Amino acid sequence: MRPSSLLRTLSLKLISSKLSPSPVAPWPPVRTPFDRWIAAELEELRFPVFSRKTSAQWLSKALDLAVAGLEMMARSVALAGPRLGATNRKLVEDYLEDVVDLLDACNGLRDRMEDVKEYTNLISIATHYLEGEHERGEGVIRRATAALAACEAMEKRCAELKKCGSSLRKLSERIAAHGAPPCDETSTSATADELHEALTGSRAVALLAVAATGIALSFRTRRGLPVVHSSKTAPWGAKLHELQKEVKEVFDARRRGGLVVLDELDAAASSARSLRDAVSRRDRKELSIIVDLARRRCRESEERMRPLGEKVDEFYRQLISIRVSLLGKLTET
Repeated sequence: MRPSSLLRTLSLKLISSKLSPSPVAPWPPVRTPFDRWIAAELEELRFPVFSRKTSAQWLSKALDLAVAGLEMMARSVALAGPRLGATNRKLVEDYLEDVVDLLDACNGLRDRMEDVKEYTNLISIATHYLEGEHERGEGVIRRATAALAACEAMEKRCAELKKCGSSLRKLSERIAAHGAPPCDETSTSATADELHEALTGSRAVALLAVAATGIALSFRTRRGLPVVHSSKTAPWGAKLHELQKEVKEVFDARRRGGLVVLDELDAAASSARSLRDAVSRRDRKELSIIVDLARRRCRESEERMRPLGEKVDEFYRQLISIRVSLLGKLTET
């Protein structure tokens, strides 16, 4: 073939390839019902009206969203049909493995909630011994001092929440290593997208909620939030990324300031320190004021943290229910 003919042929091929249609992703991206729902809920968590991100109330709302995410995920799995395709089956199998780590972390949270109850109870015991100006003999002072010393020992023992942190770190590393497989093409497009979003979204929200609660329930933690890997294209992924960044900034600021991350736990710890200092100075008038303040703070902390403990238990029960449900789904297919 002559050079001129070869050039003409190549030019025609290039022109035809440019003119041929290529697959184009829809814009704006098609949003699933789960994506729209979780994005709106995450926006509410980002801008709380009546609570701070370091409060038991906010953490309860974060765990409540994690519970609701699990419920939405279970419905999406049920709607996927009686038989799961190969990719969706792998997604569910990976999710089951993730649930085991979340259960381990949640067990750590439940144990820590019991420690916190014991801690506030010890402060109540100390204030009980110290109330009443004319009844503070040496024996009473010794018993109050022993209760406060037990508080101090618990602060050191509960400086970190290692069981929760190690489980969540393993989960975060596994998600990063495996990545998210593509949607299953054997299912209908809408159903596959919904299932994929529900599995990845509910897992990411659960990881953030549990990790934040674990850090907040530690007295002197040096751990930061684990990296929560989320969808890079869905709007909920961007909102979760922003929420994680904001929570990390707030938590880090508290830790740098020498404060316990959780407001209610920090108030209890502050009361215990004030009581120890007042007892050591043996100033009766000052001690009476400190005792009244500590008793009031301790009661408020217990009341505000009680719903958080209940939400941790609810999340734990929901994880068990989800695990049983997903195992049943895999045996059907």
